[in-house]
Amino acid sequence: MNTPLTPVNSKNANKRNMLPFGALGLSLLIHLAVLLMVGGAVLVQGIIPKEAFLTSETASSLEESMVLPEAPPEEVMDKPVLEQLTDVSQTSSQATDSADLSADVIIASSPNGSMNLMPVMSNAVSPLGTSLGAGTGTKGTRGNGSPSTKMVNLFGNPLESSSLGVILDVSGSTHKLLLPVMEEIDKKYGNAKTVLAIGCGMSTKLTDVTVKPFQGSNPDPVKDKAGARTTLGQILMATNRNAEFEKYVKKLKHREDVWYVQGGDIFATRFAFEKLIEEKVDTIFWFADFADAVAVSEAEDLAKKLRSNNIKVILFDFTGKATKPAPLILPQKTGGKAISQVIQ
Repeated sequence: MNTPLTPVNSKNANKRNMLPFGALGLSLLIHLAVLLMVGGAVLVQGIIPKEAFLTSETASSLEESMVLPEAPPEEVMDKPVLEQLTDVSQTSSQATDSADLSADVIIASSPNGSMNLMPVMSNAVSPLGTSLGAGTGTKGTRGNGSPSTKMVNLFGNPLESSSLGVILDVSGSTHKLLLPVMEEIDKKYGNAKTVLAIGCGMSTKLTDVTVKPFQGSNPDPVKDKAGARTTLGQILMATNRNAEFEKYVKKLKHREDVWYVQGGDIFATRFAFEKLIEEKVDTIFWFADFADAVAVSEAEDLAKKLRSNNIKVILFDFTGKATKPAPLILPQKTGGKAISQVIQ
């Protein structure tokens, strides 16, 4: 008798047929994984130095042996180079824009020793607004036909001007210096528009003051006697002391660009400035010991007027000491220069 055949389930048959392959595949996968792990470890160990895997002890000893440089400030490190350069450029621009509100202050601790100084070499920008060179000479006429700008060194201090004005204190303390100062200006610049004044003070209470031509002037025998507290009285005293200076004064009286202040005692210097403003100078060289009182309000008001006329003040204090604050207002507010220097 034939036994009936049991129907075969196709799904179970497929599982049985795949079992040997599945076991073999699983075994191969396990071996491959182990091989990769071992080989990878060897590969990694061969590439990365052993020193990179530090214990806590080796890390600590290594840290102690290292000295790290101090990091720059965070705000500097965070800024791109271009931005930092822009900041410097803006700072320099601001400094340049405000340069005319402050003056260079130069204090020489020793005498210059000679009137015949070698020119100062400089490539810097001067407080007068343009680059300075060496020596004495002219820059040539400007494009608009204005006078040539002369570049000079007065007692070793470079300045330039197309129309130089000079205010000289002729009181007793300056008598020994008047001749060398005037000769220095003549030698280095030529004839400069000059106002002679007794003292260097400024007061708000002056009324009877005038500025007169020095050409053909004659001192009053009473008011302007030698030693009197007038400009002509002081000049007469100085000429009596020095025959060479007397000769020089006689030459001054033939010039049309020299004036003197009459009245106001030692407090009328503002009128000397007013005269040079009328004469349209562009630079004023103010020579004195600056021992006389200067009213701050007068200095401030005068500085505004000078500034509006584009006139710079070069203050020269021949004492070699620090100058009082009030007179410094003029060079500070006009973009000029303050110099304190002993001369002989």
